Amino acid sequence: MSGQRDRGHSWLGIREILSQSLKQVDVDSEFSVDRARLCWALAVGKEIAGISQVTKVAPKTLYVEVTEKEWMPSLEALRDKIIREMKQQAGLEGLTRILFAVAKA
Repeated sequence: MSGQRDRGHSWLGIREILSQSLKQVDVDSEFSVDRARLCWALAVGKEIAGISQVTKVAPKTLYVEVTEKEWMPSLEALRDKIIREMKQQAGLEGLTRILFAVAKA
């Protein structure tokens, strides 16, 4: 293992490794909802991923359902940061907005 260090390889965290791997996955012209869900979980973390889920992906928009309306103000406040993370984690360079909605029971 120390030989890898000698060759200039950097040690990356699991989030960074998954992020780089997801960017390299060959997909159709559409970004799949399943892939967006995985990237969402990496971008927002365990707590937010536990109360929200990507339901649809459009060219510039991500549609996300939230379990309870009480989470809406917090997510709205984090919107720009989440967009930056999704661009970085998933390579969604065209993403400009996230639309949050409360999931129907």
